[in-house]
Amino acid sequence: MNKKIEYAVLHLHKNDEIIRQIIADVGECTLKPSEDYFKSLTKSIISQQLATNVAKIIFNRFQAKLKMNITPQHVLNLKKHQFIKPAIPKQKRTYLINRATAFKNGDNEVETINKKTDEEIMEQITKVKGIGRWSVDMFLIFCLNRMNVLPATDKGLGRSVQLHYNLSEPPNQQELMEISEAWKPYRSIAVWYLWQSINKNR
Repeated sequence: MNKKIEYAVLHLHKNDEIIRQIIADVGECTLKPSEDYFKSLTKSIISQQLATNVAKIIFNRFQAKLKMNITPQHVLNLKKHQFIKPAIPKQKRTYLINRATAFKNGDNEVETINKKTDEEIMEQITKVKGIGRWSVDMFLIFCLNRMNVLPATDKGLGRSVQLHYNLSEPPNQQELMEISEAWKPYRSIAVWYLWQSINKNR
């Protein structure tokens, strides 16, 4: 566990009793940064509006189709029918091609992206059709390991908060913002633990 995550866990342990209990149950946070930005965004596109286990299966099939080489050029080399067996629909296929084209053309400025703020990254990546706020949130958390991201529209997070905070229904975005005040400036780590708690109990 790196120092930033250690500080985050200590902060959450001190400031939210419910998250403290989840940390004890889940154990060490295993988030690690990745420099493979294209692969991370590809995974986010494939995962949109899918259950975690389904998204994982489809992404693994897609990786196998590309022989584990998820690069812009390899995606652009695929024929239309080669997206079918991994179960990637037409709209997502278009999004993947858009993203691959942007990377190939240098539109994403990947060499400087980690120097930008979260909102600057959000603005930059969403310029290309196919990536919305949720997907960029996933990129910020799982690829860049930004510490204070709250994917307020994520259904899995909503279900987990409903369960652990004894709510009658999943929180709306405003309610989630209020609950997450205690997690700042480490909301990403709280969110990671809430996701893990749901996956652990399936």
